Amino acid sequence: MKLIKHRLPRAFNEFWISQSLSMVGDEANDFVWTMVLITGYSVSAEYLSMVNSLVQAITIVIPLVVVPLIKKYNVFVTTAVLDFARGILYVLCGCLWIKHVMSLTLFVAIIIVTECLGRIFSTLVYTAPIYLVCDDDRITANSRMSLSESVSRITGPPLGSWVVNVFNTAGAFFFNSLTFFISFVGSFLVRNHGAAEHNDSGRSKLKEISWGFRLLLTNNNLRKITLNTFLYNAIASALMTCFPLIVLRSMGLNGHQYAVILSLGSLGGIAAALLAPHFTEYFGFQRSLLFGILIQIPTILLLPILQNSSLPLKVSECIAYVVMDSFGATLYVIANGTLRQNIVPAHDLAQFQASYKFVTHLGAPVGPLVTALIASFGPMSLVPYIASICFFLLSISVWKWIQEGSLNE
Repeated sequence: MKLIKHRLPRAFNEFWISQSLSMVGDEANDFVWTMVLITGYSVSAEYLSMVNSLVQAITIVIPLVVVPLIKKYNVFVTTAVLDFARGILYVLCGCLWIKHVMSLTLFVAIIIVTECLGRIFSTLVYTAPIYLVCDDDRITANSRMSLSESVSRITGPPLGSWVVNVFNTAGAFFFNSLTFFISFVGSFLVRNHGAAEHNDSGRSKLKEISWGFRLLLTNNNLRKITLNTFLYNAIASALMTCFPLIVLRSMGLNGHQYAVILSLGSLGGIAAALLAPHFTEYFGFQRSLLFGILIQIPTILLLPILQNSSLPLKVSECIAYVVMDSFGATLYVIANGTLRQNIVPAHDLAQFQASYKFVTHLGAPVGPLVTALIASFGPMSLVPYIASICFFLLSISVWKWIQEGSLNE
């Protein structure tokens, strides 16, 4: 297939392979965090929503520091240090759990720290292609990164569920830390062979940041993309918060079933990553954005409707939801990322990416806050209905772009 056969610089391929394991570790640990909070500490929907909102709010500034880190220490050193730090942190978690001193407050504090490191990682892996591949290879590089992310979502939750059963929660933290230590070693083995050359602008860090914001605010097309992504992140974060609550509490499914749902559902992300180069080539980036949003709406609407149905129907609907969600989200991310990368001049792309992610991530805390508000006054089933309406309105804005031809592809 085009995604696999297309040749990219060796530096990117080695980076891609070495960081794929970190993605698996991230997904496994996210699953463990969620299960411990919901089933271990039995936190309320409002509490979980507020924790998610707090985490998202604290990590908003992370994208602004990633580009300076990459420029000072390069991609490979930054990821190596990041992997090592996360490995050490999970070892610490395991030790605290064994000693039975892991209070809920401490647990949430550790989640915040790990999510900060995770946000640096996620920003870095999608910024790295700017430094490692040439302009014509961006869609393939972005698709490969999304492919790895989708594969990690298939392997991560079952891995998290398995290690908890075999080694208990503390053992899961120790086991998952190995993924980061192995990735740490892999990062040091990567060499900068054949990476694309990109000229540095020569601006100071402060001027780089201000220039990124200036570019975002003065370009009408970039403003449209940024606002659209801001709203998309708000809606997606609300769904991300309420979905495990609906599955584990409203539907009454257990952790193993939840892991299987996440794993099988993530096949949609793999399909999107494999098809994205062809899809965007034939239909364009704007129509790919539109399709990525619309495809999620039907299964979102079915979530609250089927929560009182039979077990096979519940599981089938949840898998269908995650399939459509991962397919749509992956296609949206790839098309969105490549579209804006095609608009921004190459020498400004890295810093614009940081400013863009900072602004769009402002939407992430909004979703959990809305979820907490809804959970305080009504059933969680209202969240999918509201999210569906918002996604539909968002798709209308993209359709207007297509009709106006306002974005150059």
